[in-house]
Amino acid sequence: MGELLENTHLHYRKLLKPSIRSVLKESLRVINYFKDQTLYEHNVFEILEEVIEALNNNIVLKRTYLEDFNLVKSRLERFLSNKQTFKELKSGSDKHKQLNLPYTIITTLYNKLENVDIPKIYSNYLKDELGKSSLSFEIVDDLTELLISELIYEGHNKQYLFNWGKGVFITDSTKIIYYCI
Repeated sequence: MGELLENTHLHYRKLLKPSIRSVLKESLRVINYFKDQTLYEHNVFEILEEVIEALNNNIVLKRTYLEDFNLVKSRLERFLSNKQTFKELKSGSDKHKQLNLPYTIITTLYNKLENVDIPKIYSNYLKDELGKSSLSFEIVDDLTELLISELIYEGHNKQYLFNWGKGVFITDSTKIIYYCI
């Protein structure tokens, strides 16, 4: 799951919760490759399903961009529900026209996210969550995974981010009582 694919100077993390911007960018590339007849229809369907999954999994950005996420998700789900009609189209130009809507909405969301300070959104979300008494380690792990994926996407030093956890120490003030039997 922690496999790092490096095709360009930007990195795509294959995680349970990858960077939303990397998934959006990859989906745009897959659609373009399909239009260039380099990839197949099933590749387009697979990446659009990945976009929907990434939108569902990103709890931080979903809270901030709920309307945008819901719009993109609903349009992609509608497109994916019509797979058979898309496959039945004979002309490549007809298929390209059908792909214009998913391509346009993904591009719009991608551009919107590229123009905001994503780490600041994460830090604000973390501040809110860390103040709650019912915060679990699982939520902290999920949020950290999302944040690290976004930082890697932005080009921050991978080695530092991968080794970050080695320098984190947790002290527990509870006393351990050993019983001898």
